[in-house]
Amino acid sequence: MTVGDAPGWSTGDAGTLVHGYLAAQVAELTAHEPGVRARDPEAVHDMRVATRRLRSALSTFRPVLRRERTDPLRAALRRWGQVLGEVRDVDVSHAALAALLDEEPAGLVLGPVRDRLGADRAAALDAAHEHVVAELDGLAAAHLRADLAALVADPPLAPEAARPAAEVLPARARREFRRLRHALRAARDEPGGPARDHELHEARKAARRARYAAEVLVPAAGQPAERSARDAQRVQDLLGAHQDAVVERAVLRRLAAEATATGESAFSYGRLHEQAHERAVDAERRLPRAARRVTDPDRLDWTR
Repeated sequence: MTVGDAPGWSTGDAGTLVHGYLAAQVAELTAHEPGVRARDPEAVHDMRVATRRLRSALSTFRPVLRRERTDPLRAALRRWGQVLGEVRDVDVSHAALAALLDEEPAGLVLGPVRDRLGADRAAALDAAHEHVVAELDGLAAAHLRADLAALVADPPLAPEAARPAAEVLPARARREFRRLRHALRAARDEPGGPARDHELHEARKAARRARYAAEVLVPAAGQPAERSARDAQRVQDLLGAHQDAVVERAVLRRLAAEATATGESAFSYGRLHEQAHERAVDAERRLPRAARRVTDPDRLDWTR
């Protein structure tokens, strides 16, 4: 049985399916701008996710779209995702470090650890939010809004877009899962240290792209595509926990040095650093099983 003959597969064309997904993400991105301006952390997260989904779809399904219009848009979305990421990463690290500190026995928290941590993350968050608002008010964001509106109103469909979705899109999605497999192997082959952390972070990005590629197929392929998206998300979540721990440890090392320079004890920062390290180790321990599932060829058969 070919994908095009598979029960449950939509008979619609590739362009319609991709355009529908893009339009939904543009609507999401636009809807969360007021919340981002109001410093709502969930709005920042949701807007960042919509940005990533748009950029990923424009990349994965390039044959369906005219690249002279979509390549500049991908570059603009990449920059916007980085700006939003500044806010989101600070917010996540603050919450995670505060939670680690809450787990510490009171007698082992030496010095003004909570005050130093809170002041550091609050200052970083203020700076990141100021940057976001300045970007939202800038010319680049105005151009991006106009380009996204044009993407929805006048999609730059290539000739390939007229072909049945089942003949075009699954192969492009599988390509992202192959890239994920290669990224996981590259990470596995690194013995450790910063180089391994980097490869694991790259694998996280590959898992995210694979997840979003499978999501595009859901309206046509249904449950098999949903399953693949879930498999990719499990890997993404584990690698996200690992990367969060990498960031948290870097913050703690810096704060420990600042505390030492002012005569404060660095003891508690070392304990928190070890806790963050243990979280990273636990994520890596759970990764192989999730990796086997997401790269299983049978689970990438969206005809069943």
